Amino acid sequence: MNVTALPFAPFWDEEKEVEMVVGGDNNTETNKTTIRYTGMDYLTLATIAQALNFTFYVIPTSSWAEVARLVEERVSFLSPVYHNMMPQRLERYDFSFVYEYGSLDFSMAQPSLKPQWQSLYYPLTEVVWAAIFLVLLLAPNLLVLITYTAWKAGSGRSITLGVSYNDMTGMLLGQNLPRRLPTNASSRVLVATWLVFAFILGSAYRGNLTASLTLPKFPPRAETLQELVNTADK
Repeated sequence: MNVTALPFAPFWDEEKEVEMVVGGDNNTETNKTTIRYTGMDYLTLATIAQALNFTFYVIPTSSWAEVARLVEERVSFLSPVYHNMMPQRLERYDFSFVYEYGSLDFSMAQPSLKPQWQSLYYPLTEVVWAAIFLVLLLAPNLLVLITYTAWKAGSGRSITLGVSYNDMTGMLLGQNLPRRLPTNASSRVLVATWLVFAFILGSAYRGNLTASLTLPKFPPRAETLQELVNTADK
């Protein structure tokens, strides 16, 4: 029985063995090349041939197109190598029973951790950071406006914008309270609200920072084909 196949590891492989043969009247030395076949598909076919008591011969071919053409022309009985079943191929020749399923996979290197200096930025999202900077810009101006209005009304004293920014930024960073605290009720309510905001924000930031330094979080990696394409485009 004629068969056609080309090396396609691990299903079908060829190993060439060269032997030196001495013969003839002059004891001439010649090299004899022997091809030894191996692989999962070859061993399967060899086992079937041994069980059913038949032999097979591998027709030499130079391309997979020739392998398929010889099968289609009935020169070769079969091609005992793993082939994907496609509608175009079904129109030309038959397939045996499926005995192995192949899957399309891809592999990627594990994403590396970002630089350590960015750890100060990790604990909070970009939206939270933007909101903090926005509040930090508005709150000192509001405090200046309240103290100025109270000073105009003859209650308490006014503070400058620089002093307001310095005091409220210090409270946000957990520094000691300034000695020049406002005396009117509206300013005290604003400062008390700011202290509560700074306490909640500081607790959340320190907790997330400790967690990110203790258990580093790797950047997400592609899990689908579309995510892989998006990653490659970047």
